[in-house]
Amino acid sequence: MKGACRDAIINIYVFAQRYGWHGLDDPDLQANMTNAVEKYPWVDEFRDRSVTELEFLHGHLNNPGDLPAIVVFRDKVCLMKNIDISEKIKCI
Repeated sequence: MKGACRDAIINIYVFAQRYGWHGLDDPDLQANMTNAVEKYPWVDEFRDRSVTELEFLHGHLNNPGDLPAIVVFRDKVCLMKNIDISEKIKCI
């Protein structure tokens, strides 16, 4: 998370179909969480969450209003339709 999210002038978040890398039983992820806790102690309470969720928390949700944020939700059903590209952009 160093240099990411909090050093930005605006945060842009895109929600798609995957929750992201997560798992209490993933030794690599938990080793990364342990490293992160040294600088970001609050992460220890969220070891069961995805890296993506932690990025969202760190970048905006823990301090709403500090930086402007754009949150985009991707609609997979809309993107799969046989429609013009200009219409598909509205699905993102």
